[in-house]
Amino acid sequence: MISSKEQRKISSRARVLAWVIVICVAVVFIDWIIQLVSGRSGGSTLGFGVTALGALGLLIIGPLSLSIAVRGRPPGWWSSIEDSLDVDKALRRYLEKRNR
Repeated sequence: MISSKEQRKISSRARVLAWVIVICVAVVFIDWIIQLVSGRSGGSTLGFGVTALGALGLLIIGPLSLSIAVRGRPPGWWSSIEDSLDVDKALRRYLEKRNR
């Protein structure tokens, strides 16, 4: 895993996009809370499954985008996922094990 000092910075374009996503998630979350508190359905005909998936998306995308927007670097666990999905690195490891 790469330490936080060694992580590469994210481009300013990606940070702006992350801020846009954070603002959109905040607006949707606030609207959702207002609808729940006021007791009105808001004209939404979405079922429970779609609402649950939306809430899950808000809980995952919101904090991830906030981390990227504020710090300008990917989260610490991001590099371990990136390393595990690196096909070239995985192939090299496989070939090293095979040649032993």
